[in-house]
This record gives sequence, C-alpha cells and structure tokens, in this order.
Amino acid sequence: MTYRTEDNAISIYSPRIDIAITPTVIKNRSRIISLGVFRLANDIELFQLIHSLDFIRELETGLREISNMNVRDHNIEPPETVEYINMRPMHLFGIEIENQQNPKHLMGDFLNAISLSKIPIILFPEHKFMGCMKMLLFSTTIKNLKEVPIYDVLNKAIILTVDQFRTMINRILSAEGLETIQVTNYR
Repeated sequence: MTYRTEDNAISIYSPRIDIAITPTVIKNRSRIISLGVFRLANDIELFQLIHSLDFIRELETGLREISNMNVRDHNIEPPETVEYINMRPMHLFGIEIENQQNPKHLMGDFLNAISLSKIPIILFPEHKFMGCMKMLLFSTTIKNLKEVPIYDVLNKAIILTVDQFRTMINRILSAEGLETIQVTNYR
C-alpha cells in the first residue's frame, strides 16, 4: 500500500513474517547483513547457491512431502512440480504461524510468506488446521468454476501442523547430535 504525504514522501506497506531464516553475509567492518537486503537486485545467485545445498534440499523435500500428504488427505491435489515464483526473496525460509481460521487473513498470511521467501511455510496448531484446508478447498473451487487461479499461487506454500514441523526439525537435529526442540506450555 502506498500513499503520498504532504512532503511528497512515499510510505510503502512492508509485510512482516513470524519467523525468517535468512542467510547472511559479512560486509565492511564485520557487519553482518541479511542476503535479503544485500544487493538484492544483483546477487540472487547467492540465494540460488544456498538453496541448492544438499542440506537445504533435503529439508525442503521432507517438509514438502508431508505438506503434499496433508492436502491430498483433504482431496486437494498438490502441484506436480515445485515452481519458485519469488525470484528475489528476502528470506530463504519464511514461516507464518497461524492462530486464526478467517480465510481473508489466512490468504494474506500465505501471500506474505510467498512474497517474502524462497520457501514459504505455513504452520497451524492441530486444532486450526481444518480452517486452512477449507480455505484451500474454496480456492480450488474458485479456480475450477471461475478460472481464477488463486490456488495456483497459494499452493506454493508448504502447509504443516506445528507438530509435523517440529518432528521434522527434531529428526534433523538428532541426526546431527544436536539438542532437539522441546515444548512447554504449548496451547
């Protein structure tokens, strides 16, 4: 959203994401800068290089397989191939943690994650997961009946429950001999 103020300056809406995993570079004087803002227009090759690392590919593949299973369980067909539509991401992984079921807000959060990251992930508490599936079913209906490709954009995100995400991350941490993520007072 943009608007002009009295002094003709432009303010631009800047979406935020709940958790961003962003590679960083060390610049002048040992300053650490996010790759998402470091020469964004010129250095997209750095994101592509990091995205091609085996560790990142394995993590993404594992998460995407669970996500595809989730949507298939609700009679929604996931995309056959992964299409990365964000060629200049600010984050490698952009994670939105949902606590609502309002379709309008869900779509907005999906778009935030997709527009800000190379690998968008949407996490739901188990008791809110069905709201996401209903929104995706609605978007597939709109695509099929009205030929408006909303689902073709929304299906770029990886959709998981919080437990599924934590289990996958803990599997990787355990394999590396690292401490796993523990949960206390989770609601």
